[in-house]
Amino acid sequence: MEQTMPNLKTNNLASTFLEEEQKLTRFHKKGSCRWLISKNASYICIFKERKLMFFNYFNISNTEDLIYYTLNVFEQLEIEANDIDIAISGQLKFIDFNEKLALEYLPNTNVFRELQALKTEYLNDAAISRNFTLLNMFLCE
Repeated sequence: MEQTMPNLKTNNLASTFLEEEQKLTRFHKKGSCRWLISKNASYICIFKERKLMFFNYFNISNTEDLIYYTLNVFEQLEIEANDIDIAISGQLKFIDFNEKLALEYLPNTNVFRELQALKTEYLNDAAISRNFTLLNMFLCE
């Protein structure tokens, strides 16, 4: 592949996710917590005052798992759910996601759903095609 596309740069999903979220921190005055849902693992990162406070991945299968891990991390970092912007994006169809339940426990949450017009069924998970990150790279750089 390097011979046919010498300028192609590949990164793993986690590093791309962190890099893109770092760029977005300037828009979150009170800090940000972002979940990226993927088929194999779900990533969470938390930035406060433009500094990375936490990054990890979890295997989640439903909204309760997402809430549990989020609130557990918030407790460890002494963050109140009302004091941080929360975003959930990626392949939500791979978990049993209940937006109403998520908003009950995580009130400042925005959910970014897959864009149907992209025909992502033709693309694979490794291409990062089903989440906001790839779109963000094309639109912002």
